[in-house]
Amino acid sequence: MSDGDATVEVALDLGKVVAADREAPFCEIELEKKAGSPRALFALARKVDLITPVHLGVLSKAERGYRLLGSVPSAVKAASTPLTPEMGAATAFAHIAAACLNRLVARCRGPAPSSRGVGRSVGKGFRLRRI
Repeated sequence: MSDGDATVEVALDLGKVVAADREAPFCEIELEKKAGSPRALFALARKVDLITPVHLGVLSKAERGYRLLGSVPSAVKAASTPLTPEMGAATAFAHIAAACLNRLVARCRGPAPSSRGVGRSVGKGFRLRRI
């Protein structure tokens, strides 16, 4: 999908996570910024939420499978956010904001997500789960 100079890839993912004799269906809309401003990505996410209620998802399908088996890692304290003197203020803020968002989502949804969570994808893409 293109809007001005921005291009956002949209994928619908329907299926189920299966682990042993347990399963959990899922319906996800994955949005990934391919080019342009992150604003277009978040504007599209807001439009989707107006059509059907969604929430930000940070767990991979594998992590959801492990949860079905009951082997959920225990909650951990937030890690420090590595910053360097070479980072500009905007980059440092983006790192700190991503770490805070990861912790916020983890507190709302359960134990902390893996390092492949929101922090590595803020501004590039994210997954929305239908409520």
